[in-house]
Amino acid sequence: MVTYLKSIFKIIVFRKGGFLGKHEKWHYNGKPVEVVNSYNYLGITFTTKLSFVNTLMPLIAKAKKSVNEILHAFKNLSCSNLHLFTKLFDSKVYPTLSYSCE
Repeated sequence: MVTYLKSIFKIIVFRKGGFLGKHEKWHYNGKPVEVVNSYNYLGITFTTKLSFVNTLMPLIAKAKKSVNEILHAFKNLSCSNLHLFTKLFDSKVYPTLSYSCE
């Protein structure tokens, strides 16, 4: 009985577009390395074209959710303290938006 295990190693080839060449194959210790079109590393999605749109959209959605939670809490508490809102924004929303912005 022969079983084929999926490669535990993955590689992403950065390129402007198009397909990989038919001779482009990678091996590590004699085992084939799987070529992928995107890879998520520490919350950052890398794509073959180095486009960060796939990374930004979830971060923006999380930030919007945080703002809505803060506004909902302010409404329930009948609070209108702008200083408190900006402190909450800076501690909850800003880190989400600025993650990996270096």
